[in-house]
Amino acid sequence: MQSKVRNAAIVVILILTAFLLVSYTRWPIETPLSNVISPRETYYVQTEKLVYEVADDLVNIRELNGPNEIKIQIVNVEWTKENWGRKTNQGEINQLKIEEEIYKHLFIVPQDFDLLAQKEQEAGSILAALWGDTLYFVSDYFDPYNEVSAKEAIAHEVAHLLQSINFKIEQPFKLDATLARGALVEGEAEVTKTQYLELVLNKRVDKDFFPVGNQTISVDEFFWLKWVAPGIFGIEFVEMLYREGGWIRVNDAFIDVPKTMEQIMHHEKYTMKEEYLDFEEEMLEDWDLERSDRFGELFIVLFLARHMPVDDARIAAQGWGGDNFDYYKKHNEYFFEWKTAWDTTTDADQFISALESLFGSIEAKEIAPKTWKINEEYLKIKSNNWNVTIVGSSNYETLENP
Repeated sequence: MQSKVRNAAIVVILILTAFLLVSYTRWPIETPLSNVISPRETYYVQTEKLVYEVADDLVNIRELNGPNEIKIQIVNVEWTKENWGRKTNQGEINQLKIEEEIYKHLFIVPQDFDLLAQKEQEAGSILAALWGDTLYFVSDYFDPYNEVSAKEAIAHEVAHLLQSINFKIEQPFKLDATLARGALVEGEAEVTKTQYLELVLNKRVDKDFFPVGNQTISVDEFFWLKWVAPGIFGIEFVEMLYREGGWIRVNDAFIDVPKTMEQIMHHEKYTMKEEYLDFEEEMLEDWDLERSDRFGELFIVLFLARHMPVDDARIAAQGWGGDNFDYYKKHNEYFFEWKTAWDTTTDADQFISALESLFGSIEAKEIAPKTWKINEEYLKIKSNNWNVTIVGSSNYETLENP
């Protein structure tokens, strides 16, 4: 069973690697370029020329070892959808279905949502990406004849290439740790790109910001932010490291990699090396454990923000001290247990209040103390000092005795 869960985690990480850690995207999908009409060979030569020019400059800026040669592939958007979006491996399809079920049971997406189609859409928005040791450029979007814009995209990808050459980062198996790793990787690539644009091209760079205010986020915004928010917070994180000790301090972070998104979102917690509660693994008899994961602070923010103001969601998620989500299936039944730990009882109470507000917003009916029903699904909140557990099932009796 542990092997099954571990394999599932690896599949999820591979999917995230394709879309989160090394891709440069212009979501939502833009209209394909219509002004690139030169022969493919000329397009390739121009792209290759710019790549090597940017690489030389980035090696000097970052004072890192550069590549002896750079592999380049020109593809189109249909190729990215087919190879990075549509999944032919049945194991990957099955894990996407499990992920989709979890999102539905947490009321993040509607019941008719198709995660496989979402992944295809994400793949279709990629402008350029580093995959393995090869730089991919999507001809529908990437215009090598607009040199400034092209070099901006190239700088981001070449920064990833330098990372792969100079640093060896182990791939984690938990979502929270994967997002934290991605935040460092994306943040460093963006800060490196920014220095390149300002120092070499004399171009000012506008930053992206995490949403604020009283609005909730849509389904599309949930996936967009799950993809790019680690990088948004990662930029601030890397800039903090750079102010502390320049590129040497940034390089050190690739050795002492942040473990959680909490450490990324609250810089001082990385400096303090604040840990999290690592829940002991439990197994339920007669159930198949389909996924066991640590979601982390950022995911909790996005989960809450689907049904409450973003600012309130961020406040409710502060004080996160660890979590573990287990998802089980047996025949046509499901059961999940999401254990969370908080720094103080006040933090735990804030999270409980946020959950109750969320359940109210989705018109769940409270049928017993701390127990709700919506459609044919049941939810219950259990708490003990600074620990809060959410359990959910398609069977009411299972909430207490799974």
